[in-house]
Amino acid sequence: IGTFKIWAIGGVSKIFFDNKGDEEANNYFNGGKSILNKKNNNLISGLTHKYFFNTKTSSKLSVSYSKIDEIVTIDRFDALNTMYTDFKQNLISDYTTIDAKINSKINTKNQVSGGVSYTDYGVDFTIDYIADSYHSTIDDHVGLASVYMNWQHRFNEKITLNSGLRYQFFTLNKQSTIEPRLGLRYKRKNTNFTIAYGLHSNMNPLLSYFTKQEINPLDYQYANKDLEFIKAHHFVLGVSREFANNIKVKTELYYQYLFNVPISHKEETYSIINSGYNSPGGSEIFFDELFNEGKGKNYGLDVTLEYPLKNGFYTLLTGSLYNSTYVGHDAIWRNTAWNGNFMSSLLGGKEFVFNAKSSFGLDVTLNYAGGKRYTSIDLEQSIIADEAIYENESAFENTLKNYFRTDIKFTYKRNGKKINQEWQIDLRNAFNIQNVFSQNYNTVDNKIDVSYQQGILPVVQYRILF
Repeated sequence: IGTFKIWAIGGVSKIFFDNKGDEEANNYFNGGKSILNKKNNNLISGLTHKYFFNTKTSSKLSVSYSKIDEIVTIDRFDALNTMYTDFKQNLISDYTTIDAKINSKINTKNQVSGGVSYTDYGVDFTIDYIADSYHSTIDDHVGLASVYMNWQHRFNEKITLNSGLRYQFFTLNKQSTIEPRLGLRYKRKNTNFTIAYGLHSNMNPLLSYFTKQEINPLDYQYANKDLEFIKAHHFVLGVSREFANNIKVKTELYYQYLFNVPISHKEETYSIINSGYNSPGGSEIFFDELFNEGKGKNYGLDVTLEYPLKNGFYTLLTGSLYNSTYVGHDAIWRNTAWNGNFMSSLLGGKEFVFNAKSSFGLDVTLNYAGGKRYTSIDLEQSIIADEAIYENESAFENTLKNYFRTDIKFTYKRNGKKINQEWQIDLRNAFNIQNVFSQNYNTVDNKIDVSYQQGILPVVQYRILF
C-alpha cells in the first residue's frame, strides 16, 4: 500500500529584555526604562504517503500542519517608577498544506511530473497600544492554491532541458498568476554548465493584507486586501566542476528583478522588501495603505568549494558577493535592509574513531559577513519628540561593523547493541565577539545607544538513537 512517514516537532521559547535605560544595559529597542517579554509556542507536523504504481510511475501525497503562537508585551515605567503595560500583541498563525504529486519516467529521454497543492492560512491577531488607546483584532482564513507541471528532456548524454509551469490562485482577493520556468544543462566530462530563467510569485506577509484604515469615526475597512503578488524574474548562470578526490567547485552568477512590490505613499522610503528586518524604524508595521508600485534588484556571485568526508575529514567553503537595492515612492534607488554586500563561511571537521563502538568529532565554523544596514537617528529631533526620529531620506545608507563569529562543536558518540548515544557541546560565538546589532535612541539620557548580538552561548545536547 506504499510507504508512510509521519513526523512532528514542537517547542517553546522565551526571551526577556530588561531595558534599564543606562549605560550598562544592552538596549534592544528604543525608549526609556522598560521591559520586553516575548514568548513563542511552535508546532510543526506532517504525514507523507508514497506509492509506486510500477517501475516508472509514482505518486506522493503530503499533508502538513504548523502553528505558531507569539505573545509580546512591553512594560514601561512612569516618572514615579510605577510599571504599566504599554503594548501587548498576540499572534496565532496556523498553516495547513495538502500537496499531491505524480512523477512518471516515460522513457530514457523524458520524465514528467505534475501536481496540485492548497494551503490554508489562519491568522488570529490582537494588538493593543494602551497609551494611544489603539486596539485592533484580526481573525480570518485565506487560501493559496497552485497547479504545477514539470518536464525534463534529455537530448543526449550532454544536454538536458528542464521546463515547468505553475499556476497560483489566492482566495482572499481572487488574484492569480502563471509562472514559467526553464533551465538548460550542458555536461562536458567533469564540468556542468547551467543556464536558467524563472518567473516567481510570492504572497505578501500575511498581516499586510489586513491593515485597517478608518473611513469614518469608528468605521474601518481593510486597506490592502487587493494587493497583488510580489513577482520576480530570476536569471541564473552556473558552472560546476568535480576534481580529483571528489573535490567540487560550484560558481553561480544570478540576477533577480522584483516588481509589484508594495510601497507606501506616506512613507516615501518604505518598501515591504524590508519587512522582517528586525530593526527600529517601522520596517515591520503595516498600518498604512500599500500600493504595488515598488521595484527591487538583487544580483551577485556565489562560489562553493567542497571537500567531502574522507578519512574522517571534510571542509566546505562558501562565499558570496552581492548587491540588493529597491525603489520606493520617492523613485530613488536605495540599499535594502539586507544589503551586506558580502558573506562567507568556512566549515571543517574531523572525526576520530577510537574503535567500533566510540568516536569523537570536532567541527569548527567561521562566519564573516558585511555589517547590517541601518537608518541614522536624528538626535536633535528625537530629543524634541522624546522618541526616535529617523533620517528616512537616507534610509539604509549606513552599515554597522562587519559580522564575525566562530562556532566550535565537540561530539562524542557511543554505539551499543540496541541504542546509540551522543553527547554534544556546541560553543556558539566561542570567542564572545561583540557583534553590533542596532543603534537605538535612549529617551532617559537623550543619547544613541548601541545594542549587541548574542555573545558566547554554550548548547549542551544528549541524544539516544534507537
